[in-house]
Amino acid sequence: MKTTKLLSPLLLLALLTACVKQRDVAADPTAIVPPAGFLWEMSSNVAVTISINDTRFGDALHTISLYDTDPAEGGKLLSRGAASTNKPFATTLLLADTLHSMVVVKTAPDLSAMQQDLAVTGPTLSATLGKLPVPAGKPLEGPDCSTGCVTTITTSNNNIIVKQDEVVCITGNDITVGFTANNKGTIRICGTNVIVENANLNNGAKLIVASTGSVQFKNLTINNGIGFENYGTTSVANFSPNGPVINTGTLNITGDFNITNTGSLSNSGIITATGNMTVNGKDVFNKGKISVQNFIINGSAKFTNTCNLAIAGDYSNNGQMFNYQLITVEGATTVNGGSNLEMYNAALLITRDMTLNSTIEGFGTTSLVKVSGNTTINNPAGAKGAIQYCDANGIEVDNSGKKAFTKGAVTDCSVYIPTSDCNTIGNGKPGFADSDGDGIADELDAYPSSANKAFDNYYPADKAAATIAFEDLWPWQGDYDFNDLVMGYHYNLVTNATNNVVTVNATFSLFATGGSLSNAFGIEFPLPKENASNVTGATIEDGQDKVVLVLFTDMRKQLASSNTDEKQAESPAKTYQVSFDVKNGALLKEFGLGTFNPFIWNFLSGTPTERNEIHLPGYPPTSLGKSKLFGTADDATDANSKNYYLTKKGMPWAINLPATFKYPKEGATMQQAYLNFTAWANSGGVNFPNWYSDIPGNRKNEFIYKP
Repeated sequence: MKTTKLLSPLLLLALLTACVKQRDVAADPTAIVPPAGFLWEMSSNVAVTISINDTRFGDALHTISLYDTDPAEGGKLLSRGAASTNKPFATTLLLADTLHSMVVVKTAPDLSAMQQDLAVTGPTLSATLGKLPVPAGKPLEGPDCSTGCVTTITTSNNNIIVKQDEVVCITGNDITVGFTANNKGTIRICGTNVIVENANLNNGAKLIVASTGSVQFKNLTINNGIGFENYGTTSVANFSPNGPVINTGTLNITGDFNITNTGSLSNSGIITATGNMTVNGKDVFNKGKISVQNFIINGSAKFTNTCNLAIAGDYSNNGQMFNYQLITVEGATTVNGGSNLEMYNAALLITRDMTLNSTIEGFGTTSLVKVSGNTTINNPAGAKGAIQYCDANGIEVDNSGKKAFTKGAVTDCSVYIPTSDCNTIGNGKPGFADSDGDGIADELDAYPSSANKAFDNYYPADKAAATIAFEDLWPWQGDYDFNDLVMGYHYNLVTNATNNVVTVNATFSLFATGGSLSNAFGIEFPLPKENASNVTGATIEDGQDKVVLVLFTDMRKQLASSNTDEKQAESPAKTYQVSFDVKNGALLKEFGLGTFNPFIWNFLSGTPTERNEIHLPGYPPTSLGKSKLFGTADDATDANSKNYYLTKKGMPWAINLPATFKYPKEGATMQQAYLNFTAWANSGGVNFPNWYSDIPGNRKNEFIYKP
């Protein structure tokens, strides 16, 4: 078709209809009545802020990764960046309306990782991540005194008798009591400031201090087979239980704490003894904190420390110690012959002096024995396995014949051990390979040899694609098959260690050219034109205020076939790899991770100065887009209210889908191909947000081009 530059817009419109495929009035989607303000969006911007309060590494950078689902189950990466304790990671994601949750993974400088589920419920999302959960876990609350009590004591009573299988509950506050429990009787103390003058537990009786209880025992006699459970705050003198002890609260012992041959201990709270702790029982587990004067473990006794054991005096190891976290000894440590001291997965033992008459062994990641005073090693003792032995003054006495350190054990002080709620001391600094020196470990740095690049950020996700589909008869509504130009695309915004955008990479795939006009395709990006450099795969357009990249100016020269008529041979999709560098790049949260402003255009009168741009609803034309046809024919654009590219009935000329789109074939409409499209549009996008998905009840394949 050839026209002149002086034709009026209305005459030009009439001539255009004679040259292009005719608008099918019968196919006009009158059943679609979208609500006012609906912009036909299938994705929404979500501002995400991830803060960290993990102070173990000072202000070092942690890596934040956002996935659409659990990465261990195939979740795709959406965005990645850096955060520190004083600067969160912030990004703006364009998320499909079908996505209701995400997963965030925080990787610390020592490469330890933790993850958390995030609910997507609105335009903002924030979370604060700390450090890995401590082994102690959540303390149990234990039983209370609200149920199961045969007798309830509310006032002072020094002669309480608990009969066989009976449960007596003490609920009074500020009272003094005394009791004897026999034959599997149970006494529960739930009151506060309860003083127990005399307590005698016999023949399988049980004593429980509830989480609400605070008790001082002046005289506590415990006989064989007794169970003692403390969930509150308890004080006792010279405690020597013969049966199982469970502590998740605070247990203060004046004097010695002895675990007998028939006793056991499971601690996930706090135990403090002013005297010595002697362990003869086989099953002792410390998942909390124990502080004692001297510590002795004997014979076949087994002590497993997964949190904090603090010894103010000396430590004598004659039994079996398994250390997973921290043991501190202000005095001397002696590991005697026939005993075991095993260290697991970055455990730490700190002592003033060390005498080794038996070998310390390390398992898993390297653990550390740190000595500030003197070391004496007697043959055949030493250390073996995953152990660093650190003596600040060197080994003073070595009687092993210089064979003290074997199977990987070395004398060194450099191993990095992070601090935690259990290990409050730690050692060294995190060591990781950082070839470009940007503060991001090579293992997490997508560009380990470039200090200017660190992370990849994707839309819609890593190894996923979105689609934009156009009708090209604007300002007429057209035949509504959305196959006039169909373009798949995938973005990767490359950021540096400070989360600024430095490069934009994009892959475009032209699938269909079913329109009758010789449409061009371009994308406008939200930055000044002078801030783009090293453009590849596209042409940066002159005369624009912002960066506008043009992939082609005539779609007819891109595909041999339109790929809309199944009777014709199909052309393979044409792929365009586009890239440009960004000068003075904005932060990722400001630059965005969405569709930017893609558009098509054709020329009104055969001259490249009067182009007819078609954009997504709500997106304005570029600086070169002419607006003389706004408000004509079916168009209801109101530039003052930024109500761009919608018809008088609220219909669009372009749609953007967060997935690969199987478009209608020539002669079919969207309503015929997609059975829930109308219901979705009429609900303003609330109902059937997955209308385009290939699930039962959504599609009618006979109207879709090669489904």
